Amino acid sequence: MRNKSLIWLIVSLVVGISLIVAACAPVAPAPVVPEVPEEEAAKYNIVGGTIGGTGHLKASLIAHILKEWANVDSTVLIIPAMGHLPALQDGVADISGYIYPYSTYWAYTATGEYEGREPFTEVRPLLPQVANFVLMHVPADSEIKTFRDLVGKRVSTGEKGMLAGSVFDQACEALGLDPEGDFSRVYLGHAEAGAALIAGKLDMYLAAQSPPVPAFMEVDLRCPLRLIGFSEEDVATLKAGLKGFPMSTLPPKYYHMDEAVLTQS
Repeated sequence: MRNKSLIWLIVSLVVGISLIVAACAPVAPAPVVPEVPEEEAAKYNIVGGTIGGTGHLKASLIAHILKEWANVDSTVLIIPAMGHLPALQDGVADISGYIYPYSTYWAYTATGEYEGREPFTEVRPLLPQVANFVLMHVPADSEIKTFRDLVGKRVSTGEKGMLAGSVFDQACEALGLDPEGDFSRVYLGHAEAGAALIAGKLDMYLAAQSPPVPAFMEVDLRCPLRLIGFSEEDVATLKAGLKGFPMSTLPPKYYHMDEAVLTQS
């Protein structure tokens, strides 16, 4: 019995010493995982047209794709079309939703609408641009049939700085018309012009975009619209006077059109 007690005492001492030694033994430190800071998302300024037009829609789509596919944040700037290239050149914007070929030519050569600025030759395309047209919206029941019928009428070519105003002025010059004196001209944006058409306070709204214009698809629900074009005689004059503006035929599939029209593209 005494021997058993001695054995248990020895075993207890051995176990206790082992535990003490184990507790005192140096412990390897846990590996330290360095914190990797999240990469800051690049941010781009994308210039689009005014709200309600296809240009703003394109810029918003580019911003959405950047966020969904690359987790890149961006801001869509609302600037009329003729201000897009200056915004790129001045560093205000990184990307434009749309730029027209002849606008780029003017910027390259510092001519036309860009006369007086430094030539801007660094601009380059990312994606092909779909065709844009001179879209002259009138109420479907209007007696206005061609551009010439607009003389003396209430017309809007968008806000100042929009491409529509530039092409309207050039068409008038080629046809021997005064863009201010021969028309009752106002400068209304998409939303204001749509409301004026619905209220019967505007005879025509001109947009230089791809048809149909988003804002006017909504107007068409309350005030049926159709597009008008140029007469064949005026088309011949425009072809001779405006080398950079080809003419195109718009099929009768937009709004409430019932026949094809000839217009600029």
